[in-house]
Amino acid sequence: MTNNLPVEPVYLTSALTPRAEIELRYTAHNGIIVSPGKFEGCPIYIPYYWDLMMSGCYDADDGNKAIFMLADGITNDNEMWPELAGYGLLILWEDTNGFVHFALVPKGGSRHG
Repeated sequence: MTNNLPVEPVYLTSALTPRAEIELRYTAHNGIIVSPGKFEGCPIYIPYYWDLMMSGCYDADDGNKAIFMLADGITNDNEMWPELAGYGLLILWEDTNGFVHFALVPKGGSRHG
């Protein structure tokens, strides 16, 4: 019998912060993941949002990309990830080779990434 419940990332049930959990899983230099694999070259916060996306926890999608509305309030995105301060949207997608890419949209601005 299979369980159809989404698998929770460890950091959602761990006493560690999401950043600490990701830093245990990946090697990063200056906030950029250098471990080989799908997140190589991505900022340290991307696996967190990727896991949320895989659990269906994102604000919108266009069929190929997941869109997160970053907030200072209830979700505390900017508190948890201070490097996201000033950004309003995070967009994630996976290419045909399995690598994850991202774009950031400043609050009231155009896309970066």
